[in-house]
Amino acid sequence: MDHRAFHRSKVHRRSAWVVIALLAAGCSSESPQPNASSAKVTDSPTPTVAAAAPETDVKPAPQKQAETCSWDDAALSASSAEAAPQGKSGALQDVIIGAWQHTHINTGTGFKPNDDVDIRYVFPSSHRLLYCQNVPGATTNAERATDFTWNGNRISPPGSKGFTVTAWSEDTMVWTNHLDNSKYLLKRR
Repeated sequence: MDHRAFHRSKVHRRSAWVVIALLAAGCSSESPQPNASSAKVTDSPTPTVAAAAPETDVKPAPQKQAETCSWDDAALSASSAEAAPQGKSGALQDVIIGAWQHTHINTGTGFKPNDDVDIRYVFPSSHRLLYCQNVPGATTNAERATDFTWNGNRISPPGSKGFTVTAWSEDTMVWTNHLDNSKYLLKRR
């Protein structure tokens, strides 16, 4: 098994476990919508770590976000991801509101493009999450919504090990997935 196939199989298993955890938590679901886009996430160079912008340069985060996966909109390409933020720019519970694309994953060897999958996290409010997943061979436009709680910078959906946001800016975010301690790079959609 080559490295890319091994990486994809790990992403598929991890994604499937996240969906199973959300399903077990009794999240409400919406009917899958047909995928109007056949866009595919493409390879890109590994993102670099950048210094956080001073808080005075922070643009206001959107205060409203529709609770939708927006499957009609193409997935963001891994090449469109900005450098991973190092700092904490703005109030996290304000910045997080919006739609985010999981573009890269770091399982201990640096950030690698999250190829061939479309995983989105939509935060219509600072206490609500819509998880969106389109993983070939595992799910097609799966959607699960849930309320969650905060413990510091940790996002704790019911029945899930949760995520801790470690760095963020207005347009990018890094968090640790407590299921396997991998790090996710997310880009605002």
